[in-house]
Amino acid sequence: MGLNRREVLRWGAVGAAGAMLSSAASSVGLPSIVYAPPPVPRDPLAPLAPVQPAPVGLNPVLFQKAKAALDSHRYQARARDVMGYTFIVCLALTPVVVILVTLFGMTLHYPL
Repeated sequence: MGLNRREVLRWGAVGAAGAMLSSAASSVGLPSIVYAPPPVPRDPLAPLAPVQPAPVGLNPVLFQKAKAALDSHRYQARARDVMGYTFIVCLALTPVVVILVTLFGMTLHYPL
């Protein structure tokens, strides 16, 4: 079975799209939740950690609520970072793919 240039370009575009989709699929935060170490049981009689005071100009109650929300969702906050990285990689590689398809397309004797 022989491959002509059009098929090579088509399969190259399919491979590039597959690579972008597979990198986007890794943005799910499931592995960090599944493989996280089990929580250490606390001693109910142990003294509580000292409360960090709120920075000047912030409501201390709201500051403590925000810290508690971040602590309870610490494994879920990383997926957004991975998604942002995937988006930046997609933006960076799209012009490369377009340039390569254009350059390889100019070598064909027929239009794409």
